[in-house]
Amino acid sequence: MLVQYLDHLLQERNFMQASIEIHEPMLAAFLGKERHVCQSYGVSLTVECIGHYFTPESISGYQLNRILNMIFDEIIAVLKDKPSADKFIHFQIHSVIGGTTTFTLKTKHVQAMPVDIVKQLKMNAGTLALQYDPDTSKSTIIVTFQGDAL
Repeated sequence: MLVQYLDHLLQERNFMQASIEIHEPMLAAFLGKERHVCQSYGVSLTVECIGHYFTPESISGYQLNRILNMIFDEIIAVLKDKPSADKFIHFQIHSVIGGTTTFTLKTKHVQAMPVDIVKQLKMNAGTLALQYDPDTSKSTIIVTFQGDAL
């Protein structure tokens, strides 16, 4: 019980640290809300920000949050009935001002993304790649925006 509590405190600290490194209030608020949604389904959400986050030039913060929300909804729909050991999302942000911004979501059991999400990304100069390993059920979803897309 004590170990679970200490683990929870460590997750809270790491989440807060990542939120501090995200200088975009809309994205930080979205991730805070999404974290509560994940918790309600028993899905653990960790966030890692490499460098400082900058909104890609080719998309508005509102539109980006809408697309990320669609991706999270799809992942949660797949994970909600899985064993608790498989219920996790590791969300990593790698951003360079004027350069490439990459969002990486690591999870399990997600084998595909709806075509609508891919279309929305293409309209905003973004790409989506999904890697799925059937042996381990591990999934990696990579959303990329090039800085010189405009």
